[in-house]
Amino acid sequence: MPIELEVVALELDGASGAVTLVLAPPDIAAESSGDGVALVLPVVIGPVEAAAIASARTGSRPPRPQTHELALLLLEASQDGIARVEISSLHDGVFHAEITLTSGARVDARTSDAVALALRAQVPVMCREEVFVAAAVPVPVEGAGSGVGAAADAGELERFREFLDHVDPDDFAGS
Repeated sequence: MPIELEVVALELDGASGAVTLVLAPPDIAAESSGDGVALVLPVVIGPVEAAAIASARTGSRPPRPQTHELALLLLEASQDGIARVEISSLHDGVFHAEITLTSGARVDARTSDAVALALRAQVPVMCREEVFVAAAVPVPVEGAGSGVGAAADAGELERFREFLDHVDPDDFAGS
């Protein structure tokens, strides 16, 4: 049975520049094992995808459609849409996702793109139970409704925005 997940954080490693998308069940306190630990699914993503997810989380709209908005507009123009996304597998440390359209068609996708589209389309992000069990990591929970489920602090968000303001695509050549 698939597990529903929500984006709880985007974490930037200042030393490496890697961005980790942190997903967790909606009520992380309820998922706690009782010993102050909950399971989250960390997914390393690129900075461009992180920016797309961050803008979707804040509801910001660019003056012209960007890639994920354009994909949704194309689906809408063809009388289709996104019903849900599901993190479907993990191969050699890489997560794979599947986007299910309202027509029933299924499309293979990178997890970061699937999550960015799900946030914009306001549809659930699901994860196959076996993938979650295999890849989830324990994190401390600091009481009901806080800890990892709490929004990123303003300083963390500002550092991430600063990174995005100065990142250049050439920084990732060959990666």
